[in-house]
Amino acid sequence: MIKAYFITSKHSDWIATFDNEEIYEVCWPHLEKLAKKHRMELSESSEMDDREEFFEWLENCPVDYNVDQTDDDGEDEIKVIGFVVPKEDTYKEDYDD
Repeated sequence: MIKAYFITSKHSDWIATFDNEEIYEVCWPHLEKLAKKHRMELSESSEMDDREEFFEWLENCPVDYNVDQTDDDGEDEIKVIGFVVPKEDTYKEDYDD
């Protein structure tokens, strides 16, 4: 998620939130012109929601994983993620050291 702000030396105004980087890139030059028109500068902050943060972590996960996907017949999607851990690493006493 990307938040856009008009800023001055005294304050900032939150003006837009983008969930899609492609749309953000299209809008940015127009927002920049509008900020200059009002004698302000355009600034941004980027933050990940929990879902984005989790899937970024998953991409860098040190073990393999499998994803099974199903639909709950509503608006949500259910993902079941199973981690593939070598058998020698599955016992709790291995982690008590």
